[in-house]
Formats: sequence, C-alpha cells, structure tokens
Amino acid sequence: MKEIKCEVIRDLLPLYEDNAASEATKELVRKHLADCPECREELRKMRVPVSLPVDEDTQQVLDKIRARREQRARNKRIAIISAVSAVMLIVLFCLWYTRPRSWTNLVRTEEAASVFASLTNMRPYFGEGKIPSDWDYWEFWVLDEVDGDGPAAQLILDALSKGSYRASLGNLRNYTPFPQDYVNGKSACSLHLSMFTQEHQAFISVGLDSLGQMTVYTSWDTTPGFFVYQTDSALFDTLAAVIQEYGEYQE
Repeated sequence: MKEIKCEVIRDLLPLYEDNAASEATKELVRKHLADCPECREELRKMRVPVSLPVDEDTQQVLDKIRARREQRARNKRIAIISAVSAVMLIVLFCLWYTRPRSWTNLVRTEEAASVFASLTNMRPYFGEGKIPSDWDYWEFWVLDEVDGDGPAAQLILDALSKGSYRASLGNLRNYTPFPQDYVNGKSACSLHLSMFTQEHQAFISVGLDSLGQMTVYTSWDTTPGFFVYQTDSALFDTLAAVIQEYGEYQE
C-alpha cells in the first residue's frame, strides 16, 4: 500500500477530530498516527485549548464579571452560614429554656410562712338512666394550714423540692393571666397551692393537674402572668394524697 504523506494526514486531522470523516478515512489516519510521532503531536496540539489574547478593555470587563460572580458566591455562602447559625441558636435556646429546673429555680425560695391548698376531683354524674351527664359531680378537699412549719406544709414543700420542671415554650409568646388550654382543663383533677413567703414578703400561686401541667405565679415577677411548666404526673398524686389526708372534705 502506498504510504500517505504527513501533509495529507494533517489535512484530514480536523475531520478526524470532529468525527466527520468516513470510517475508511479514520482507519487510515489511525494507522498513520500509530507510526508517526510528528502527526500525533500535531493532533495533541489541536486538542489543547487556545487562549486568544484580549485587549485591555475586554480584560477589564472580564475581571468585573469574574469579581461579580465571586461576590455573589461569597454572599450566598454568608447567607447560608447565617441561616444555619440562626437555626442552631434557636434550637440551643429552646433546649436551654426547656431544660429541667428545680423548684427553687422556679420560685427562688425553699420556705413558706403559710400554705393553703385545695384539690378538685371532677367525676361524671350518672343520672337515672345510668348515662353520664358531663362533669357535674365534684369532690373537693381544702387544706388550710397557716403554719408553714406544719407537717402537711413540710410534706408539700418536700414533694415540690424533689420535682423537676420544664418550662413551656408558650411562655415566650403568651403572658396571659392563665393559659387558655389550662382554663378549659386538660384533666378532670386539679389542685391549687397558695403560699406566703416571709423571707421575700411575697405570694406564690401554683396550679397543677393530674397530667403534670403546672402554672406558677410569684408576686415579685416583673412580668405579670402565670408561667407554664411540665412536671412528672406523680407529683400530683403525692400532693393530692397530702391534701386528702390533712385537709377537710367539702360537701
């Protein structure tokens, strides 16, 4: 077979590179490239991108475009970092705010000069047809112990001091005198404690239902309203037992 000159192969290289040549031509070029390092080098040069020189004005425009792209990329990164940081701060604050608290952390005292307590137990009333007619049968106990050093008061304070309390996030948006869901009642059983502290010359009011939802008010709070906490429902059982044992049943 007659040898094909390099000039002919180099004229065919653009068609070969663009895959525009016939299969016979491509096979011919491949055989030549296998034995010709000069033509292989020529093909390699064709595959290297060529950077065309630009004038000064064009370069300035390109620099401005590149700088604008980099600034947008930086702004996007800053926005993402800021958003993630804000979310993390909110999550950390919520975790901190709802952390378990002690009783003294809630009311800032362990003593009470006087204690008053009441327990309400609502039960369904069964009429003649043995059908409950809503919560209209009440059991009510009252513990009126003026002396905070008395046995009932000490049992109540001891039970409160052993409890753990988590603040509700609703406290951050709502300082109404009493939360609406607590007014409606989540439980048929509830108790109320009123204490006067001689040390702080202050009044403490506590409401607790059998599901462990508690409202706390202290008269020295700068922000008015009851603050809502969640505690172990066993605390209600303990306090209710004390009130029933030491209090008086009201007909």
